[in-house]
Order: sequence, then structure tokens, then C-alpha cells
Amino acid sequence: MDPKEKELYLAIIVAIVLFSIIIIYFITSLILYQRRFITLQKERINAEINTLENERRRVASELHDGIGPLVSSVKLYINSIDVAAEDEETIYKAGAHIDDIMQNIRQISNNLMPNTLVRKGLDAAIAEFIAKVDNQNNVKISYSCEAASLSLDKDMEINIFRIIQEIVNNTIKHSGATQLIVKLKKESNQLLIQTRDNGKGFDFDSMKNKDVSKDGGLGLKNLESRVEVMGGHLFRKAHLIKVSLTFLKYH
Repeated sequence: MDPKEKELYLAIIVAIVLFSIIIIYFITSLILYQRRFITLQKERINAEINTLENERRRVASELHDGIGPLVSSVKLYINSIDVAAEDEETIYKAGAHIDDIMQNIRQISNNLMPNTLVRKGLDAAIAEFIAKVDNQNNVKISYSCEAASLSLDKDMEINIFRIIQEIVNNTIKHSGATQLIVKLKKESNQLLIQTRDNGKGFDFDSMKNKDVSKDGGLGLKNLESRVEVMGGHLFRKAHLIKVSLTFLKYH
């Protein structure tokens, strides 16, 4: 091989090496950018969820510790008033209305931040929520938990509770179902949330691609956000919804 051919081959090899380095650098940068974008997206979603939950806690606390005692005081004042016999029925009705207001305040406060979730944990809170909803609607709801011993931090418990709350409420409102099964179970290193109903179902992919501001579907978007921020996966087929959380540690 003469010197010119050697120089040509060397130039080609150098060009190939440089081109390969550029391609590798480009691909690496793209991967790093994508990972950074996903991390920032999760951090943004997590910040939005935490802000929402903190606001719910604040409002629930104001209702329970602020407005509640004031309404109770009003009832005490009313009951202490000396009235004529013909006005006793009016006072009684006023007291009954105040009792209804107190009950509504407790219910709203509990919906915003369930006391059972704070005091007794996830399984007890879900069971209480299911029992309450089951008694108020025509949908028969069955709940079982094979992960009662699961140890989670409060943020995870709140997210999982909200996921189930969203699925149950949407099923009652939109599915036309008469039966709903909710399960929590452990499989290997996964926590699985499964719900199945006998309703009409919906087009999952179509709902995912809807413009929330025009077509609704905000509940599904919120559900997806909570699943995403926990590193989980949401699966929907026929009348089955499954959420798998693969990062959890069991104790």
C-alpha cells in the first residue's frame, strides 16, 4: 500500500472515529436530557400534589377546629335562651338544622383529610371509605386487602387512598355498574391496586387524549399524575383497572 492510500485510509478511520464520538455524545446527551426532563416533571407533579394535599389539610383543620366549635357554641346559646312555649318548636328545628350543619362540616372535613388515615393507616381508611360509600349508593362494593402489613410513609398512603377514592367515585358516577370489587395485594416487590366493575366501561385511550379544559376527564388526569409521581404504572382493560407500584419496600 503506497503512502497516499495509507493517508486516505487513516483519514477515513479518523473521520469514522470522530463521527462515532459525535453520535455517542449526541445520544448520551439526549438520554441525559430525557432523564432530567422526566425527573423535573415528576418533581413538578409531586409539588402540585403536595400543595393540594397541604391545602386540603388546612381547610379540613379550619372546618374541624375553627368553624365546628363556633357552630356548636351557637347551638348552646340558642338552647340556653328562655322562650315561650309556642317558640319551643322553632328552637328545636333550629337546633336540628345546626346538627345537620355540624354533620356536614365533619363529613367535608373527613373527605378533605380522613382522620382514620392519619390515626389508623391506609387499610382502615379505605375500609371506612368503602363502607360509607357502599351504604349511600346502589353500587355494591367489595374490598379486600392482602397488604395490611405494608409500611408506607404518609405521602404514599395519601396518594394510594386518593387513587382508590377517584376510581370508586368515577365508577359510581359514570359506569352504571351495580358491583365493584377493590383489591390491594402484594406480588413479589409490587403493590397492586385492582378494581373491577360490571358497568359499561369507557375508552381509556380516548379519555387520556382528551382536552381537560373542554372535554373533562380531570379525574383520570389526576389519577395518572399520582401513579406517575410514585413511579407506578396504570393499566386499563375492559372493566379492570390495575395500578402497579414496583418500588415499594415491605416490612
